[in-house]
Amino acid sequence: MREIEGLEHALEVLKPKWEDFNRHFEEENAKFLALLEADHDSLGRILKAHLILEHYLTRYLESYFSIESIDAIRLSFAQKAELLPSTGSAASVIKLGVKRLNAVRNRFAHRLDVDLDDLDVNAMEEVIRIFRPEAKFEGNLQRIEAFMTIAVTFLIVPPPDLQQTFADAFSQVRAIDHEL
Repeated sequence: MREIEGLEHALEVLKPKWEDFNRHFEEENAKFLALLEADHDSLGRILKAHLILEHYLTRYLESYFSIESIDAIRLSFAQKAELLPSTGSAASVIKLGVKRLNAVRNRFAHRLDVDLDDLDVNAMEEVIRIFRPEAKFEGNLQRIEAFMTIAVTFLIVPPPDLQQTFADAFSQVRAIDHEL
């Protein structure tokens, strides 16, 4: 018993244009192979930065909101970033950069031809200029990784004996979100 019927008919209809179909396939196959062979190291590094940052973001939010397992709520990265305080906290310093990193990661998730150096990373750059003013970068990939390192540091929950000092230090910080 056959499971697919009508293939013979399809072949007969296609036969007169077979060379045209072959030529078109070869053109498309060349485009496909070019995409497949493109260097995607940046994609992997952006994804890695995003995943590491999300790990620390989750831990921070669990502590900040006293939630035992925030993963059970199944929040997206964007929702977690929105939950970061905008004022009076070390996390306020990095909130806009965290949101920007998510936007960059999303760009990679939906496009194959992203040029990182064309993307806006100003929210991250501002943090880097303050906390690593001597740093020089070849491009945005290095800026993003440097920002991620700073952001992770600011999301680490200090031990109880240091929490008040940390809170006092950042009590005047305010993130002004102009909708990234």
